[in-house]
Amino acid sequence: MSVITGRRQARPVAGEFAGGAPAFEALLQAVFVAIERNDEQTLHALRVTRAEFEGFLWPEFPQSRPITNIQPEDAWAFVQNGSLAGAGRALGSLGGRRFTVKSIASSGPLPYTNFTLWRDIVITARDESSGEIQTLRFLPAVAERRGRFKVFSYKD
Repeated sequence: MSVITGRRQARPVAGEFAGGAPAFEALLQAVFVAIERNDEQTLHALRVTRAEFEGFLWPEFPQSRPITNIQPEDAWAFVQNGSLAGAGRALGSLGGRRFTVKSIASSGPLPYTNFTLWRDIVITARDESSGEIQTLRFLPAVAERRGRFKVFSYKD
């Protein structure tokens, strides 16, 4: 059933996200400040940590079913490697530029027991140096837990 619903049944777990932002828009603002400053370390600090991934997110993903034999550390490595490359790619193409977010679109909130996931994020933003409006897809997913928002991954 988890393959059909996109989530596994899970019990509520204790704990909070560390860092992140208190609102989706505030998270995006922090991401764009890091991009303007070419600050890759901050981009990664805004992401879900390995402990958060393994404790809150992974147990509810269909891929975590025992039959798949995918271990949490393997799934994390996949997310981590893609995000490292994606953040570097975003800075390579957008770094040093100031953006103003005009709109945010996504496939909507997908509620899980221990978090909510926004996927397929598309950001329309204005490049303040050129005035050009751009459609940005470098940040495909955001996770929220109890009012704290963090980047799930950057697009490789």
